[in-house]
Amino acid sequence: MKTLKSYGIKRVCALFSLSERAYYAQRKQKAKPNKHLGLAVEIKALFDESRGSAGKRTLKVRLKSKGIEVGLALIRKLMKQQGLVSKQPQKRWRQGTLEKASTLFHNVLNRQFNPTSETTVLCGDTTYLKVQGEWHYLAVVMNLAHRQVVGWRLQKQHDSMLVVGALNHAMLTTERTRDVVSLRPRQYLWE
Repeated sequence: MKTLKSYGIKRVCALFSLSERAYYAQRKQKAKPNKHLGLAVEIKALFDESRGSAGKRTLKVRLKSKGIEVGLALIRKLMKQQGLVSKQPQKRWRQGTLEKASTLFHNVLNRQFNPTSETTVLCGDTTYLKVQGEWHYLAVVMNLAHRQVVGWRLQKQHDSMLVVGALNHAMLTTERTRDVVSLRPRQYLWE
């Protein structure tokens, strides 16, 4: 059986339209062991642990906490070799359209934020905040006449039950109600 050298490297490379330089570069690369194999495995494990959201900077911090000092360029290179691309989670809730909200809700308050004490005007809004390391949504209902919070609800999901729960809490503490006004009426369109 004849070997590649017996035919001549120059002749074989010409046969396959390949330069000798490319042949020797490929041969050298195959002979060189992957010295970062252990690091690549560690990066893959940390990436999978983050459910695909960790990027090169996050991975650098996590590797450093394990006592492994490595540069961003090497992390980026090893991520690219393994096809790891960081992706951030998207919003899981949708907003209603503003046009739909403006046709359903009329401006009854007409920017008069100081109602008389004979009528009870409730105003509501939502926000989000971190509680014990996790994001939660807070809905608050306020009595505009007394400038007092009369209802609230805190939960992990931002859905209609958040707003309904805050309104129910407000109705238990409020005697008479004329109108409910939202700064963002789209929130009340969810099903």
